[in-house]
Parts: sequence; structure tokens; C-alpha cells
Amino acid sequence: MSVAAPAYHPTDTELRAHQRRAAFRASIEAKAAELAASKLRAALEAAHPKMPAPAIADAPLYCLPMKEPWFSIETAALVKQITIRDIQLAVCDRIGLTLAEFLAERRNGALVHARQVAMYLCKVLTSSSYPVIGRHFGGKDHTTVMHGFNKVRRLLGDDPNFNVIDRETVDFVQLIRSEVEFCD
Repeated sequence: MSVAAPAYHPTDTELRAHQRRAAFRASIEAKAAELAASKLRAALEAAHPKMPAPAIADAPLYCLPMKEPWFSIETAALVKQITIRDIQLAVCDRIGLTLAEFLAERRNGALVHARQVAMYLCKVLTSSSYPVIGRHFGGKDHTTVMHGFNKVRRLLGDDPNFNVIDRETVDFVQLIRSEVEFCD
């Protein structure tokens, strides 16, 4: 008797990657349609030099979608895998510190908050566990990483048990996240 395999549920990271690929595919198709339309308009102008330019410019040009793509986005390595180091460097760049200063033993409030934001983003944007993230942050214990993750989660309003939303933290997280997700 064979047992059916459990249904596959993609992770949040895989879903975001799929959404980025779909957006990239849509932008490529739109750019291809614009290019084809501009080439067709140029060919019309060359073939009919006496036709007024506004008539050609306003002519509706439609490009049918491709039946089979001539390239495969899935096989191309266009999206770089986000690493813990990428997140740390993005946060360091934003707060104006070197990585050594960021990972040092200092515990002033702004630095601790920036580390907690970085830990939160590491957990959300990578598939790393709490102990792995802690090792990348100077040998911190996994409970320290969990505390930082939960604190930022509460400040963002993602925790259903708390309704605290810190606008500065929300803006900071969104800024770093956008920088890291769409970097080369």
C-alpha cells in the first residue's frame, strides 16, 4: 500500500521570488511590445513619408502575446539569493557604521534596535534558523535572536497579541527590505 506524498506548500521566500519573476516577465513583455510598436511606426514613416506624423503616432498598434517564450526566466539566475551578510551590510550602510562596529559588543539603544531589525529581516528574508542567525551576529544565543525578532514584529504590528506600530521602525524595515530584495 503506497502513501501519497503530502502536498507541497511553498515558503514565503519562494512566493516572493515567484511574484518578482512574474513582474519581471510582465515588464519584459511590455517593453517588447513598446519596442515592436516603435519599430513598426518607424517602418510606417519610412514607407509613407507623406503621411502626417500625428496620424502615425496616434495609430493603435497591437502586439499579440507570444505563444512560446523564446527564453526561459526560470532557468536564468536573475534573482540573487539574499544572505545574512547582505542584510547586515544594508543596515550598516543605512545607519552609517562599519560591519565591525555593528557586530561589536556595544549595546547602546540605536545600535541594538538596528541589530534587532537586521535579525528580523534575516528571519523573514532568508531560510536561516535562529541559531544560524545568532552565529552571524557575533555568536548571539538563539533566544537573543528570537527576542529581537519578536520585538520588531510587535513594533511593526505583525503580532496579533499587540497593537503597537512604530512608524520609524516600519519605514526603516521597508527601506532596508526594498534595498536588499532588489539588489544585484
